[in-house]
Amino acid sequence: MSRLWTLVVMFAVCVGLCAVSHGAPKREGKKDKPKPTLEEQFAKMDTNGDKKLTEDEFVAVRGRKDPNKAKEAWGKVAKGKKELTLDEFKAALQKKGKKGKKAEQEEKKPEKTEEKKACCAS
Repeated sequence: MSRLWTLVVMFAVCVGLCAVSHGAPKREGKKDKPKPTLEEQFAKMDTNGDKKLTEDEFVAVRGRKDPNKAKEAWGKVAKGKKELTLDEFKAALQKKGKKGKKAEQEEKKPEKTEEKKACCAS
């Protein structure tokens, strides 16, 4: 009887190892696709082909899910301009990319006042 259990356990281990060694088939998803370049993104948004990006063009592509977020993003990228050239678009996004999300979050945090610092120091 114990030999039978030993064989059953060994068989289960072998089947498990075989299944793991073959692995699950890869699923193709967004992570497998290369990220579009800034030039490609600009060209996609420049629907009239005038080599300038307007707020309406930007929001039409980027604001499908939430137009308000797209308008907010345009304000950060355009900084008051009515339209952007490819070079201006690239410069704005590259500056934002270097800055990073952590730096933006740090800017939003209110600084501690001297009173709070003194209170917590003791």
